[in-house]
Amino acid sequence: MTVSAADIVRCANGRDKGRLFMVLATEEGRVLLADGKHRKVNRPKQKSLKHVQLVHRPGADFLFQLQGGEKITDKQLRITMAAFAAGKTEYQGGMSVG
Repeated sequence: MTVSAADIVRCANGRDKGRLFMVLATEEGRVLLADGKHRKVNRPKQKSLKHVQLVHRPGADFLFQLQGGEKITDKQLRITMAAFAAGKTEYQGGMSVG
């Protein structure tokens, strides 16, 4: 399984088991995760790659923003995650989810 920045993953182990997060960065078998609500962008959760499951690979907008070094806000992240959870692939006013 290859997980990269801007992917939406589900935690398979730990106290956050079953919760959805967005990957902010990857580094040597670990990922930095945030959801904008319980785990903010400025304090991402560090998790082993083997403890996450890839759920969705969103559109390019979020990926370009992450790779370009632009600041992603918790609000953008919450909106994207809520749209994905609601089964929408796009929403008005921001990033596309798929």
